[in-house]
Amino acid sequence: MKETEFFYEPCVDEAQTIRNMKRQLLFLKQYTASLRLHSVLYGEDCVQLQVEDELSDYLNYTRSIVQTSRNGGYVHRDPVLDAMERQRRAREKVMEQDQRAYVLLQGILQLEEQEKELLLDVYVRGLKRELVLRHQGDIVESTLNRRLRRACLHLAALLHLQVLKECS
Repeated sequence: MKETEFFYEPCVDEAQTIRNMKRQLLFLKQYTASLRLHSVLYGEDCVQLQVEDELSDYLNYTRSIVQTSRNGGYVHRDPVLDAMERQRRAREKVMEQDQRAYVLLQGILQLEEQEKELLLDVYVRGLKRELVLRHQGDIVESTLNRRLRRACLHLAALLHLQVLKECS
C-alpha cells in the first residue's frame, strides 16, 4: 500500500469529502491523545516500555499454551508461532497507524498558516473550543466552523494530489 492510498476516496459531494476528512482528523486526534497519555504515563522511559513488551510477550505465549491445552490436545499449531504471528500483526497495525498519522500531519503542515494552526489546535493539540476561538482571533462559532470546513477541503485536495503523484 502506498503512503497516502488510504486517503483516496473518490468523493463527488463536498459534504462527503468533509465528513471523510473529519473522520481521518478524528483518528489523528485520538492518535495524538494516546501518544500524550503514553508519554505522561511512562515519562518517555524506554526501560519501562521494554519491560512491558517482554511481559506482554510472556503473557501471549502462556495464553496460547493454555488455549491449546483446553482444546484437548495439540491441533497442528505451534503456540509460540501463533503468539509471534499475533504480535507481528499488532506491530503492522501500529506501523500503519503511525504512517496514517504521519501523512496527515505532513498534509496539515503544508497548508497555509491560518488553516494549519486551526487544524493543529483542534485535532493535534486537543485545545478546548473556547481556546481555539480565542487563538483564531476571537471569532464566533460559525466562523470557526466555516474555517474548519475550508481547511478540511484544502487538506483533502492536497492529499488527493499526493495520491495522484504517487500513482503516476
